[in-house]
Order: sequence, then C-alpha cells, then structure tokens
Amino acid sequence: MFERFTQSALRAVFWARGEASRLGSEAIEPEHLLAGFLIEDQGESQQRIADVRESQPVSSIPILARDGPSYFSAELAATLRLALAGAAPHREPTPDVVDMPVSEPCQRALIAARQHAGNSKTLLLHILWALIDDHENSVGNLLRSHGVSAEQVENAIRAT
Repeated sequence: MFERFTQSALRAVFWARGEASRLGSEAIEPEHLLAGFLIEDQGESQQRIADVRESQPVSSIPILARDGPSYFSAELAATLRLALAGAAPHREPTPDVVDMPVSEPCQRALIAARQHAGNSKTLLLHILWALIDDHENSVGNLLRSHGVSAEQVENAIRAT
C-alpha cells in the first residue's frame, strides 16, 4: 500500500508510529496519525531525525519553523497538540523494536487516503482529508470542531 505514498506522507506514518510508541499504545491510532501529520506539517521532521541520531528524547525537541508553508498555522497546530495530549492515555513507552499494528480506524484512514489519491501519489494532505472525512473517529470531529473541513483540504489537494 505504501509504495504510492510520497516521502512526506510516509514520514507522517513513521512519526505516528513513534508517537504511539512514546505514549505506550498497543497500536497506531488515528490520533497518532494526526500527531505524525503535525510533526511533518510543521517542519519538525528533519530536526527530529537529526535529534534522534544524537539520541535525544523526542519529546524534548522544540517546534521549528518550516522552510515552506505549513498547512496549519502554528497556533492551530499547538491547539490540536494540546487536545491530542489531553485525550491520549499515557503509559510506559513501547520499545521501538516492537512491530506495532495499525488499528482498524487508522487502517481505514490510510486506505481512504490511498483511494482518494487515485492514480496519483498519496500526499500528506490525502491523509488529513481521510482523517477529517471519517465521521466515526474522534480525530475527524476534533479537526472539524476547529474549522478544518474536508472541502478545504480537497481544495488544497487540487492546488498542489
């Protein structure tokens, strides 16, 4: 499935796995996927890679400005992070060597993102669109409650 994902979309899934591990989750959930999207969207990805190579704890890495435009403002990203942090139960971190499964709702979102992309590459925005479009998960409700709509994301996809 992931062979048609752009590097940015793949990194978001990678960061989602890291967030799930950091929070001690047994599976990658839509909340982790949104967290991975935010890491990639806000331009933290390259800094986190460098910091992980230096063996610094991921949670201590500051938010950095992105060279290009972000899809979310820094304020909205911070608000979403706070909402995600309040909703996620915190347990002992899961070791990174453990192969972590993807939950059914998260699988549904990734499949929807891939299908929405059609014959094109699956973009980071396709993941966001799939999270918003799924009315059965709390992440879609969270995004919609902060004024992010599937239509806005669709327009951004068309503009790329």
